[in-house]
Amino acid sequence: MLPTSKITAIRDDGHGNLLIATFGQGVIVFNTKTKRTKYITEKEGLINNNILDISIHNENLWIATLGGASYISNWSDAWFQNKKIQTNPHPSCLLPS
Repeated sequence: MLPTSKITAIRDDGHGNLLIATFGQGVIVFNTKTKRTKYITEKEGLINNNILDISIHNENLWIATLGGASYISNWSDAWFQNKKIQTNPHPSCLLPS
């Protein structure tokens, strides 16, 4: 399913998933092998559904939102274990390079 809101970034996580950042629908995770789609939204713990950018650094997923940064550690297996999303409500938080 394609997002109905603006796409702000697309990242390949190296594990067969495309991470699609949207302005309004959070992050859409599309598995290129199974063709299945999952959503990461405020319901799952994101600080805000308006995503500015996504960065993957050392298997950690950083999500820059309009309300601050959200973080998922050990991204390669965290999503499938329903790991809690950590948030930082400070918009000045920088993403790793």
